[in-house]
Amino acid sequence: MFLDLAAERARRQAAPRLRPIPEVQSLKVVDALTRATQTALDPGRPFTVEERACRAMKTTADLFEALARDTQDMIDRCRNVSITHEALIERLTFRLAIETQTASMLRADVTE
Repeated sequence: MFLDLAAERARRQAAPRLRPIPEVQSLKVVDALTRATQTALDPGRPFTVEERACRAMKTTADLFEALARDTQDMIDRCRNVSITHEALIERLTFRLAIETQTASMLRADVTE
């Protein structure tokens, strides 16, 4: 077993270094906004259930807007490279549309 671990470590060290995944930034945004949502929903705070729900929806809308900005940034980066990644751009554009639409729907629900 120890030899297996040593072999695995040697294999990983010999492998070429990969560039950071662009979605890591999205994950950081998700983590930060998840913490903000948990704070907004904290039952120890002096807010009514409706106020907490409204705060959670606003925070979730903020999340999707941040994800949409991050997705747009990834699309722009893909377009700036010398080799165009059409399939990736298509997937990211679809993701951007979903994130933007979700944020808009949440904002509309909050204002009603």
